[in-house]
Amino acid sequence: MGGGASKKRYVQPVESPTAAKTIAVSPKVEDAPMMRQVSMPTNPTILVADVGGTNSRLALFSVPEGPPGAAASRDDPPIHSHKYVNAYWDNFTDVIIDFLKQAAQPDPPFLGCFAVAGVVVQNTCNLVNLGWTLHGDAIAHEIGMAQVHLLNDFEAQGYGVLTLDVASECDVLQDACTVPGAPIAVIGAGTGLGQAFMTTGANGDYEVWPSEGGHKEFAPRQEGSSDLQTQMMQYLQIKFSAKSRISVERIVSGRGISNIYQFLAWKYPDKLNKEVHKLFCGHLTTTGTGAAAGQVNNPAVVVEAARNGTCSVCMQALDLFVGAYGAEAGVMALKFMPFGGLFVTGGVTNKTRDFILSEKGTPNTFMDAFLDKGRVSPMLTRVPVYLVSGEDMGERGVKLKAMRMISEFNKMRKASKGRG
Repeated sequence: MGGGASKKRYVQPVESPTAAKTIAVSPKVEDAPMMRQVSMPTNPTILVADVGGTNSRLALFSVPEGPPGAAASRDDPPIHSHKYVNAYWDNFTDVIIDFLKQAAQPDPPFLGCFAVAGVVVQNTCNLVNLGWTLHGDAIAHEIGMAQVHLLNDFEAQGYGVLTLDVASECDVLQDACTVPGAPIAVIGAGTGLGQAFMTTGANGDYEVWPSEGGHKEFAPRQEGSSDLQTQMMQYLQIKFSAKSRISVERIVSGRGISNIYQFLAWKYPDKLNKEVHKLFCGHLTTTGTGAAAGQVNNPAVVVEAARNGTCSVCMQALDLFVGAYGAEAGVMALKFMPFGGLFVTGGVTNKTRDFILSEKGTPNTFMDAFLDKGRVSPMLTRVPVYLVSGEDMGERGVKLKAMRMISEFNKMRKASKGRG
């Protein structure tokens, strides 16, 4: 693998007589990430990482003065940052070792906080497609850090939302009065469909709780005698060999856009734009649309053709996607009653924001579906709904969480609860 040459253990430079000494203890699995018994160095640093299925982005920051929220939202440049292609490395610890060599700091980072694209249980995450297992306590022990905390990547998105300047970084989809201290919900279409909610904790600020709500059942919505969405669900049940259900993220995600288009292309073959369909299928090697050529089942092709109005099937696919997205956001609002705000974020969200904002496609599709909840629809008009414009929520969120960890170590905050 490409990382073979760099697989040497991180060697901490010889300490000066005035440097803070550390005491290493063996890690053990507990119900929450373990804080090893180490002393904070004079100039502590924190290591944050966003570990995805394809790439990992690492950044090393000094610990600034001030409250954690302000520190995370400031544009302080990192000491060092780097993006790694995961396929070149056998494990994530070797990535960290290489990164710290490049950073060339006298001490290892004091704390680490890593967002990972997977389920975190007891500070451990298995990234099956990479063959990696990340164990936060073991990484902390090997690198010489006080603690490494793993969190789900969409949980990191939630913490990132807490750093937003809503006035300048969000579009308002529904203007309503925010209730201080009320729950906040976050939903985001990307490769899958992320969902999280926030409640106030022991420190009086918000803690983020991840969920796997994107895997709940998709519920078809259709008017009168139309059964188009029921047919789409049945089509996808056959495609994915599903016994009795299809999850909502089969529809509301980047891959979901592709699934919707494939269904419509099967149902309405006479309406296809043949050039667009060839590009979607990866049969063309050049394109002037801005979508990547040669990629099979590329949702960007569908979005671009819908935006340009060159394919009626693509335009219908985006209407179905946006409607299903708004409906699922409304379901979240029913469950959590997030009068502190519901935030719509995610990579695919940003790529389809003109459709969500009704600048393209059928007007008001997202919010009409959001509010279409029968007898309880009036309650949903009280929920502030925001469309997040930034794409760095994960990086900002993991930094905020790391800053909170520093404050907890310094006894400036009560420890976070409920981590398992």
